[in-house]
Amino acid sequence: MSLPRNGPAIYKFGGTSLANSHRLAGVAGLVADAVRPPLVVVSATGNTTDRLAVLLEAAPEARPALLDQILGAHRELLHGLEANEALGGELARCGEAAGFGLAELQDPRTQARGRDRILSLGEDLSVWALTAALRGRGVPAEPVDARTVIRTDRAFGQAMPAEAAVRDLAASRLLPLLARGVVPVRSRGSSAPLRTGPPRPWVAGARTSRRCSWVRR
Repeated sequence: MSLPRNGPAIYKFGGTSLANSHRLAGVAGLVADAVRPPLVVVSATGNTTDRLAVLLEAAPEARPALLDQILGAHRELLHGLEANEALGGELARCGEAAGFGLAELQDPRTQARGRDRILSLGEDLSVWALTAALRGRGVPAEPVDARTVIRTDRAFGQAMPAEAAVRDLAASRLLPLLARGVVPVRSRGSSAPLRTGPPRPWVAGARTSRRCSWVRR
């Protein structure tokens, strides 16, 4: 399957752009107005990554409450976007996965994996939040779990991507969505698999929901 000649427009949004429902709506507007097929890459919302880092350094007995606070903030975010129950269910599943991560932190043999699982939570939640914002504007959007397209050397904490495998998986997972006019929404780092040769994609980087600069990568 091939992309249009000019390739997709890859939009990368940082946490400031996604910090609240108002900014998420602005980001959704930028994507909705895209001329070329958009693929969206997101970071964790607001200061979520910092809060997760604090959680990791906290005493084990304090971690569940800190996790509940982070999940609660995202429940409010989805409520502000009037997300449907299905997205609320995905938020609950993200919370369950983070709970597994908390358990893994207790065992030295799985600590590195647990840290990775916890730190990835913010981006997982962000993917679902932006998907809700896009769907709210009538934009067909599909959250794409990075674990379905990324393969690494399994070195938890310092993993390196297996580029050939990532290329193949990204093509099989993302290109059909783009061909159907569906906007894939993924966590950060996911633009790389599509950089496989000419023409190289344009990457849209937005520092806020109101400004967007185009750069050649």
